[in-house]
Amino acid sequence: GSTQLINDRCMEMQRNKQDKRTSDGEGKKKRGKSSDVCPFYAYEQMQFLRDETLVAVKDIEQLVTLGKEVKACPYYGARFAIPAAQIVTLPYQMLLHSSTRRSSGIKLKDQIVIIDEAHNLIET
Repeated sequence: GSTQLINDRCMEMQRNKQDKRTSDGEGKKKRGKSSDVCPFYAYEQMQFLRDETLVAVKDIEQLVTLGKEVKACPYYGARFAIPAAQIVTLPYQMLLHSSTRRSSGIKLKDQIVIIDEAHNLIET
């Protein structure tokens, strides 16, 4: 669906940012600018969004608003906050799927896990 298309485009723009290099005339490579590079994936803005995410609990709408204000991706800003967070809320499907959990940087060892509406686990 459209979510997959958004994810694919996001990944493509991240690759473009990493791969886009131009020659400077001396055979050295340097970063070039491209319109296909994600404007919301800049280190300083992402760090700021991560820090703001850790200061106070925010819902998804607040993360999106803050992301627009500072021109940072709310998805990655929230993901960057996970290692330092004391409480992480997420869909239980993400928690139970080990490769998704690992790719998100979520470690369960020595953690307390609370599952709301656990009666839905059987369907998962």
